[in-house]
Amino acid sequence: MKDTCLAILAGGSGERFGDYKPLVQLGNKRLIEYILENLGPYFNRALLVVKNDLQRELLVNSVHEAISRYDVEIVLDKIDLDGPIAGIITATEYCNSELLALAPSDTPFIKFSIYKKLGDYVIKKHYDAAIPIWPNNYTEPLISLSVRKRLAQAARACVSERWRVQTMYNKLNTAYVNIYSLSENPEVDFLNINSHRDLELAQRFISQRN
Repeated sequence: MKDTCLAILAGGSGERFGDYKPLVQLGNKRLIEYILENLGPYFNRALLVVKNDLQRELLVNSVHEAISRYDVEIVLDKIDLDGPIAGIITATEYCNSELLALAPSDTPFIKFSIYKKLGDYVIKKHYDAAIPIWPNNYTEPLISLSVRKRLAQAARACVSERWRVQTMYNKLNTAYVNIYSLSENPEVDFLNINSHRDLELAQRFISQRN
């Protein structure tokens, strides 16, 4: 994806988990290191979007080698707002590419092939955005590929209209793509580390691979 910027949203406080999740240890790596290794080499630019200087400092001190290896730029939220909308707005302003890929910072097994398939809907079928959807209609709105300028307009509208992220995509011409067409094993690839039980499950997945 030569004209696609990757923005990894890493501005969450981690209060529910009890720690800053991008730096949580899983096996012999931090969560964010898995994501950088899986996605970093495939985009023309990669950003880590954080909420404040403390988060930036924590990342630089903990995973400096990975940040340098994949030439990742750490940027601070441009708007003081709780929730991922702040990070999305910041990503659209720092990126200057036509397309923008979003990824959460706590989904360690996410694969680039997922974004390639989402890209078919945006590049070839001319949707504004594409996001995964489960059979129960639950979506993964922070794993997406979008036309950056259109996403920027919708994200800005979220602030004044108090929309949620899902509503933002509903306002765009969004392709909701069956998650099983994106991954043969989405229960692993899309595993989001929201609790210590999720972390234990991720560790079992790693142990099974080894």
